[in-house]
Amino acid sequence: MKKIITLSIISFLMLCFSNVKAQTVVFSSDFENWNGNIPFGWEGSRTSISTDSVKPYTVSAHSPTHACQLKNTTATHKRFATHDIKVTIGTVYNISFWVRGHGSTRLGFYDGRAGSSSGYDAYHAYLAINSTTWTHYTDTVVCKNTKSSGEFIWDVKSTFSDMDHLQIDDICIYSGTTTTSPLITIYNPYYNSTTYSPNVPVEFYTGNFVTSVDGYIKYSVDGGSTNDQHTSSPIMLSGLITGTHYVTLQLVDNTGTAFSPNVAATDTFKINTIAPNVQTIHDIQYSTASPANSSFVNTVVTTSGIVTATYSQGYFIQNGTNLWSGLYVYDNINTAAQGDSIKVTGTIQEYYGYTELSWLEGFTILSSGNPVPTPILLTGSSLKDTVVSEPYEGMLVKVANEPCSAITSATYGEWQLFQVDTTNIGGVLYKFTPTVGINYDVTGVVYLTYGHDYIEPRYTSDVVVHGASINELTTDVNSISVYPNPASSVLFLNNIEGIETIRISNILGETIDNIKVNSGNVAVDVSNLSNGIYFATLINKNGMMFTKKFSKE
Repeated sequence: MKKIITLSIISFLMLCFSNVKAQTVVFSSDFENWNGNIPFGWEGSRTSISTDSVKPYTVSAHSPTHACQLKNTTATHKRFATHDIKVTIGTVYNISFWVRGHGSTRLGFYDGRAGSSSGYDAYHAYLAINSTTWTHYTDTVVCKNTKSSGEFIWDVKSTFSDMDHLQIDDICIYSGTTTTSPLITIYNPYYNSTTYSPNVPVEFYTGNFVTSVDGYIKYSVDGGSTNDQHTSSPIMLSGLITGTHYVTLQLVDNTGTAFSPNVAATDTFKINTIAPNVQTIHDIQYSTASPANSSFVNTVVTTSGIVTATYSQGYFIQNGTNLWSGLYVYDNINTAAQGDSIKVTGTIQEYYGYTELSWLEGFTILSSGNPVPTPILLTGSSLKDTVVSEPYEGMLVKVANEPCSAITSATYGEWQLFQVDTTNIGGVLYKFTPTVGINYDVTGVVYLTYGHDYIEPRYTSDVVVHGASINELTTDVNSISVYPNPASSVLFLNNIEGIETIRISNILGETIDNIKVNSGNVAVDVSNLSNGIYFATLINKNGMMFTKKFSKE
């Protein structure tokens, strides 16, 4: 048996090398060597699948006697990663592997690159596997950062026991072009992918070639006239119609002459202007589950809203001022500005419990210069209460007249305000150095960082010493009292001078009633409300809002 295995391994390596010819093999695995449930070479730190979901599989290996079984019956993806591999910027890595069974898998790649989510390349499209026949797949990734701890990742979800979940075997990864000659590679949109927008950013990588120094890029769409690109920024294509298209990029010298041999890349993709699975932000965000994850996790959806804040890795959109109306969009390709009304298509993810839209497949600016929704005035306890924090995700809020209690990280611009509970202020979008003990008014979007909710100011005017803001409530919000809580028939709101409207809404963010007031003490009849959690939003003449939670029993 030992002799047979040895010959089979040699056969696998010969097959691997015969496929790659003179290229360099950087990793190969036929899953013949295991340490318990860990196959040799698969100790990557990016792995998130549990060890009891990875097993040697001997029922029908591709070659010689063992394959690897991966089990993940949930719709939440899990990563299975190689050990650390040195990867080099500009290198095209070719991946060859065999797979069978029942489930979904996709390729991922980590090289610590800048400008993306935690150093990862965008995941490739899922392969839907549903067969007992071994099928051969190939793919490529382009390294954008030299790193000694690169990892190649197989992402797995939705496996089924009817075919023993998923099995993979005979993986071979080898380097492609690593010459000193110029090269160009298109890595967005992915080959044969579908984009749900007439506008497509084409991202590319050039190696051994500096745009505007060594020459520039000529490009054409569908074989049409050529255009010139003198920067390395994405090429924005617009006005594309539904159907299959291709774009060709060619490197030329500063005189416009093509290199010899010719250096070019062509990418084919599809456009579908009919957006799939249209959902409101509210429907995406709202959840009664615990934890309150979106019911659309790992689902492609289309939604729209007004951009309230932007930064290098995405933007926040909001549709109105009702609860559950904000959403963070992870997008390091398209450019959006505050006030843009946009339509986006992508996959809903839960990032450590924070709902976000990522892996964009469509992006359209519908209009620009729109007013952003009015910030909701709230207390620090609103963000700390697990029942209340979820509805504010991605929304524009304001905290008024509260003292800075601590500076938690001067490096990252993080500090705290003290209210009924502590409110975290972050420095992702804008860093501000406060003075402990000074009262501030802070406006920003609600974001989650390192497992904590933060209000993220956007720019200088979002953080002011209290008293410098003209749009504030005429009463001290700390003096407002709402009682009894829970209430059975009447809810009293005292010390609300300056308030013109009380809006009662339910946990869904739906408005139940708008009550006009003209005094500082009000009694609200709540006897007709069903038992549950409600919100009383106090609105003054300037549109500033302050929210109090109460229960009806």
